[in-house]
Amino acid sequence: IHFMPIIQIPSLDDVITATLKLAEAGDRMTHLCICPMSEEIIRAALELAVEHDYPAIIIPDRNQVSEHEGGGFITGLTPQSLVEQIEQIEQSIGVGPGAKEPWLRYVCLDHCGLWTRWYGNDERELEENDALEAVKKTLTACLLADYKAIHLDCSFPAPAHIRIDEEKIIKLNTELIEFAEQERIRLGKPPIAYEVGTEETVGTGISVDHFRDSISKTFAELEKTGQ
Repeated sequence: IHFMPIIQIPSLDDVITATLKLAEAGDRMTHLCICPMSEEIIRAALELAVEHDYPAIIIPDRNQVSEHEGGGFITGLTPQSLVEQIEQIEQSIGVGPGAKEPWLRYVCLDHCGLWTRWYGNDERELEENDALEAVKKTLTACLLADYKAIHLDCSFPAPAHIRIDEEKIIKLNTELIEFAEQERIRLGKPPIAYEVGTEETVGTGISVDHFRDSISKTFAELEKTGQ
């Protein structure tokens, strides 16, 4: 009897850690993250990753792929149907489960936060608690679909009567991480990676010092919750 060896696929955290170590040694690189705007783009991204031997990272936001019936504005995909489409493409190009060589592919969620969804179920004018519950439903759907990383970004504009400052943003990000971790454990899913913040290039949040301070405060809030 011949048994196939069990190949441990590194987490996205492992990939980023290795990338940082390479950068310290002078070998810098940028990971290509693709928004799955069509099946053709997904296929091209996967084929390019196979050809050049680098991790494939597919990362839609809450509008592009949605857990609601009818999906997001990208051909009606939900988190689950997106992963299924990716798996079908992988099978057609000879990678993924059952392949002889390990294959690094990560599906992630971009810009997940309150008041970010405008397509379909428009959430931009929801009250804070309703907006928070809507985001939690997205997180559950993405965990069920085996997403590997979640980018939390609660910096989007709130309705005019709701006051949002940096302290509030940090607390909301922390609450969503705490929920996601509890939900991940409840669903029996492996650990995932988290990205916190925004990549906007204007405003007060673009300096290195401000970013470090924000991350430190986020870690402090997470420690209070035991995460």
